[in-house]
Amino acid sequence: MEAIPMTGTGVDSGTEGKHRSPGPSRQRHVSDFTALTRRVQEAGYMRRSYGYYWTKLIGLTLGGLGLAVAFVLLGDTWWQMVTAVVLALLMTQVAFLGHDAAHRQIFV
Repeated sequence: MEAIPMTGTGVDSGTEGKHRSPGPSRQRHVSDFTALTRRVQEAGYMRRSYGYYWTKLIGLTLGGLGLAVAFVLLGDTWWQMVTAVVLALLMTQVAFLGHDAAHRQIFV
């Protein structure tokens, strides 16, 4: 059986344990990203939208209360399947809001 040479992996090239500095291609990508980040921040796309988050918090709370009232008023019927679907959508939005909060994108 013939051995397949493993070039470029450091196995047969004698580069084990040596650190290579990033090449010009990597440095160019980093500087491109830095420039793009600066442009995005200067354009104001990274500013927090306090109104959006307050509206979302209040709306989801009121929606949850309304859903609880509907659940009680509907009682033991097949219409509860509709409340289950609405609850699933509402909880998904709550999860997205929690995700944003975990990344400190809301109020901090």
